[in-house]
Amino acid sequence: MVCESDLEARHLYAEQLANQLSIPKVVSINTEYIYYLVVTEQQLELRQASGRNKPLYVDFSSPALNYRRKAGGGKKQLLAKAVGIKGSYRPEILDATAGLGTDGFILACLGCKVHWLERSKVVAALLQDGFMRFLQQHKEAQLELKLTVTDAISYFNAQPSSETPDVIYLDPMFPERNKAALGKQAMRILQQVAGADEDAPLLLQTALQHAKNRVVVKRPRLAPMIAGRKPDIVFTGKSSRFDVYTRSFKTNL
Repeated sequence: MVCESDLEARHLYAEQLANQLSIPKVVSINTEYIYYLVVTEQQLELRQASGRNKPLYVDFSSPALNYRRKAGGGKKQLLAKAVGIKGSYRPEILDATAGLGTDGFILACLGCKVHWLERSKVVAALLQDGFMRFLQQHKEAQLELKLTVTDAISYFNAQPSSETPDVIYLDPMFPERNKAALGKQAMRILQQVAGADEDAPLLLQTALQHAKNRVVVKRPRLAPMIAGRKPDIVFTGKSSRFDVYTRSFKTNL
């Protein structure tokens, strides 16, 4: 944890985060660690000590997200179709692999009640920082979004059967097998910091047992189905697709 601001509030923020995440607070980046969380005057960033890549941070006010939020297709987006948005219906969604939170954020902007789950404390800190900055910049925003730092399978197993979300949304990260398969820089860094979702087949099975209406799995367009399990509906885009398992899955468990 590094603080790059002389503002007392930022130093306090860095101190609190370091204690919360059980990581040391230092005054400058060196090669003792591979990654550093850095508190700047603008945002919380994850940086590589080598400086080879750009800092990673969450920005829900970016031009790309603003476009999706305001004029990017709205209810016509494949994401909206996949979770079942139709007419005035807005499902309650549990985003069980939140990551940097983009899809959950868009669904909240479309009027859904969204609950993020993220098992990496570092990634969750970036996500929380990005969301709080968005709310400060857009005080008019009325979004139903909350974040819980937890492992999704443990969360599901601890919930009573009566408390089931309408939709469980999964966007698992998988270990890359070769350099040609490497994704964007942010995804590579996330894999290195949070780890690949080796338990994705078990996560899908557990989600199928706890969703009220459907489970939606986001996958690269040409990637295999998780555990070879055929979805009921598939929405395919240019680079990704959404495998949808509807209520009929409960009869096949």
